[in-house]
Amino acid sequence: MNELFDNSDEWRESWSAEKLGRVLGVTSRRVNQLVREQVLPQPTKAGRHDPELAVPAFLAFIMRRVDGATLKTALIRRTVLDVEKRELDLKIRSGELVEAAAVKRTFYKAGRQVRDQLLAIPNRVSALLAAELEPNKVHDMLSKEISQALHELGNGHPPGKLHG
Repeated sequence: MNELFDNSDEWRESWSAEKLGRVLGVTSRRVNQLVREQVLPQPTKAGRHDPELAVPAFLAFIMRRVDGATLKTALIRRTVLDVEKRELDLKIRSGELVEAAAVKRTFYKAGRQVRDQLLAIPNRVSALLAAELEPNKVHDMLSKEISQALHELGNGHPPGKLHG
């Protein structure tokens, strides 16, 4: 407060829009806007503001903005936000909501497991398929291996643990 008022005579002087803005915590542009909106009294012809009139007018303006209706609206909004936050917290704790990064890690791991299982099929069946001459039997053998790999992945078995 001392930086705004070097001596007590400053309250008796008229202030520029810049100084009034500093005191009120707004810009000089906002001071001029409040004058146009008739919130603050008109400055003198020299563009100076009477602080004894302007400061109480600004305080009355602020108090009107925080009247019962505005306060009620703010309280309702705060209550709604609190309820929404509690609902989100509950969904997180119950596992209904999870972090996107955890989902990405899980899908990446699952994709790797599927890839690894499917790429392991040729190593397991290539010798058997090479000896088989009937296309239907080759088809059945491949289908069985792919189905078994996918079934075991669905049961949560890690890669490389299908036949052992």
